[in-house]
Amino acid sequence: MKTYFIFLLIFFFYSCTQKNESTTETQEVVLDSVQNKFDTISQQEFSREETPTDTLSEFSETETYYVIVVDTSLNYAQLHKKMFDVQHAFKIEIDTMGRYYNPTKDLIVLPEDDEDELYAGDYFPRRFPSETLSLEYLSLYKNNSNDKTIAVVSGIFEQEKKADSSLKKIQKVFPKTFKLKTEMFVGCLH
Repeated sequence: MKTYFIFLLIFFFYSCTQKNESTTETQEVVLDSVQNKFDTISQQEFSREETPTDTLSEFSETETYYVIVVDTSLNYAQLHKKMFDVQHAFKIEIDTMGRYYNPTKDLIVLPEDDEDELYAGDYFPRRFPSETLSLEYLSLYKNNSNDKTIAVVSGIFEQEKKADSSLKKIQKVFPKTFKLKTEMFVGCLH
């Protein structure tokens, strides 16, 4: 905007100081230049208004996380035992978030009387960084996974370096352990 006013001042300066035949030509050139600059500035502002994704990207509802998975299976009992084996070997806290396996539903669920009425009796995913053990559905972290495949998760990390450190430590005892990079939805689930 400042540039526009500078050009405008130059235009008025020339129009007031010179009175000859070239004055008209000079005025037209300066006026064209000012108009072009104004059009450019207006277009940039219009573009900013029309593309809100530039400003929304910093308010994204997804985060990049690194998930350490010790093992996967369709068999809950097998992985439940493995989770306790990992806990015993590395003294990693288990956080079930109050969930348990409901064999009738064949699903890891929150209790039917959970305070979260929307997810009571249903699966509620682990979605935020923590260095705790839990059983989760692999499809939450890895696209194209079977919806019923369960994973022993030993940690969700924001920094890949921390995830790699955890991975190396756990792989010494549980060689199947692997790391997944995932884009996790962290917005509201209600």
